[in-house]
Amino acid sequence: MTTLQQITESIKEMQKVIPKRKNFAARYLGKFTGIIPNSIKSTDYIRKMRETLYGKIK
Repeated sequence: MTTLQQITESIKEMQKVIPKRKNFAARYLGKFTGIIPNSIKSTDYIRKMRETLYGKIK
């Protein structure tokens, strides 16, 4: 196998990986919409969660 053939094979392999990443992003885009209420800022929501027993009970 020549160097040029190795380069073209490597490029073909890289092209196969790129669409998988797009599918991953498309699958999770908007997945967590609505978790934080619109009436409160995300930092305030997280602060309230930390003040409660969220995640502390085993």
